[in-house]
Amino acid sequence: MIFILFSQFDLQKVFKFYQKISTFFIYVLILCVDGVVGADGCPELPGGSFGLAISCNFSGFPSLDLHDMRPQGGERLRVLDNPLTAFNLRVLCTLIEEGNVTNAARRLNLSQPATSLILKQLRDIFRDELLVRSGGRMVPTDHAQALYRTAQHVLSELNELILRPEEFEPQTLDQTMTIGVADTVSPGLLGTVLRQASLQAPAARFVLQRLPADFDLEGAMANGAVDVAIGHWLQMPVGLKRTILAEEEVVWLVDRNHRFAHSSPSLEDLSGARHLMAPGGSAWLPSVLETAAGLQRTARDQRIVLCDYLMAPHLLPGTDLVLTAGYGFATHHAGLLPLSVIKCPFPYPRSQLTMAWHERTDHSLAQKWVRGLLSAMPLYGLAPGSEPMRATG
Repeated sequence: MIFILFSQFDLQKVFKFYQKISTFFIYVLILCVDGVVGADGCPELPGGSFGLAISCNFSGFPSLDLHDMRPQGGERLRVLDNPLTAFNLRVLCTLIEEGNVTNAARRLNLSQPATSLILKQLRDIFRDELLVRSGGRMVPTDHAQALYRTAQHVLSELNELILRPEEFEPQTLDQTMTIGVADTVSPGLLGTVLRQASLQAPAARFVLQRLPADFDLEGAMANGAVDVAIGHWLQMPVGLKRTILAEEEVVWLVDRNHRFAHSSPSLEDLSGARHLMAPGGSAWLPSVLETAAGLQRTARDQRIVLCDYLMAPHLLPGTDLVLTAGYGFATHHAGLLPLSVIKCPFPYPRSQLTMAWHERTDHSLAQKWVRGLLSAMPLYGLAPGSEPMRATG
């Protein structure tokens, strides 16, 4: 009966088919026994290779050469010491951003149980709760917040490995970009940038990080807390790259009924006025009265030092105080409050609006896209007339 059955087939083909099937099952069996099959059912090959030699002897049956199956020294073949995967990091970042397992699962296109299982694995890996319940949501622990910044950087770098510039598509971008904004920047500048960003990259998230005068910008950019920043800086940290976006006039902002609003002040008038000063002697901008024409200020006690530069315009109405500011910042607040903008009565260099970023993100495609948006943002209102003087360098 068996002879009759096999006579209906080509015995050689049957034998070859049996050979392939046997080889496959023996290969899988050895992987399972040695503990190198991953949770997803795919072999994990330490060191990028697996020294299993399979050959056929004269009988046609597969024979196994196990000599190269184990590393030198007789160590047992095992899973990699680092169990993290790029997907696990992405799940971690999404969980931190959403603060909810259900929402994170929906965004990742996973089931809720699968997402919860990955969270449990991550907790075991990092030996930390990572996310704890607070009210109706889950909030990240301090360790998770530190991991988030590093994970975002790692995922971005991994994406760069497989993308060429011509293949980068903003609409596929699914990460958080943090834009640092110095206190001296006109609040109206970034509206157009954010609108364009939401149209081009609807899945991306943007955080505007305030940069007060004493903010450690270089440190924040080095650890990934800030991706790109705009502001007015006299001295840029050595580790940062920069480009000048525009140049704007330095002006004074006063109450609408201030005497300077009705009669252009002289240098002596300005010298004797009561000035609002940012911490550290105005930090981003030197005192005009101390630098112009070599004049030294004679009334140093006639000033109020602020703890918050953004508070300054709101202290001006109804007072005789004077605030030194860039033209864009001054005109923005003069349109909201009963204030007047006073032009400088003597020649003074323009203030440079600068964009800065860290060298480590210089070649990042996503970062280049964000910097391109900032470089192209409309700069109307930074100088008298229809548009400002753009930097040529």
